[in-house]
Amino acid sequence: MDKAVCARIVSATGWLSQQPEAFRTEIVRRSHLRRFEAGETLYLAGDPPGGVFGLADGVLTIALRNGRVATVKRPGYWIGETAAMRRQRRTVTLAAATRAHTLYLPLSEFERMIADAETCRRFASLSLQHLDEALEIIACLMAPDAVGRVAGRLLALTDAQSIGEGTAMRLTQRDLADMCGISRQTANRVLIDLGERQVLATRYGTVTILDARTLRILAGEVG
Repeated sequence: MDKAVCARIVSATGWLSQQPEAFRTEIVRRSHLRRFEAGETLYLAGDPPGGVFGLADGVLTIALRNGRVATVKRPGYWIGETAAMRRQRRTVTLAAATRAHTLYLPLSEFERMIADAETCRRFASLSLQHLDEALEIIACLMAPDAVGRVAGRLLALTDAQSIGEGTAMRLTQRDLADMCGISRQTANRVLIDLGERQVLATRYGTVTILDARTLRILAGEVG
């Protein structure tokens, strides 16, 4: 996958797709293509501030300092602007769960861009999207039972990535357990139960939502 293909993908989905054409063009012009193999780390929590990554192909995991996976991300996702904006160390670990192609905006280019107030506001909107997602995660973790947590996190993941019913989502039981604050055994039991009720289907490393309405009821989103 070359830079032109990556640029088309990240310009058509996610945060960058919501920005003016001139801004999208400038981001692409200043960015470099970077490829990562499955298991490779893009950066670690505690690393010095660096540039901003935009995912064009593959799956990334975002892990907290304790090593637990907080969420997984697919094409159209951008990350890294918070540490760059604050000039502070990275707060999470970003790694490739599969082979991934990204556009990378170096810190020096980011600094040049945010010298313009309107451009700075556009990057701030990306940080606000991340804040909204964090609040959704907190809401899911406040569910009193494991089923509600699993249902809420699955819905959040599919909604954020525009994955509809019947589309497989790469997600391991270990990652799901981490994201829900439960054990892997508990996550497995919940997935088996939901599978028997035909709410979802699982295969090795993937989850497919079959009945989003029932998931919303279990997550407390629908009365």
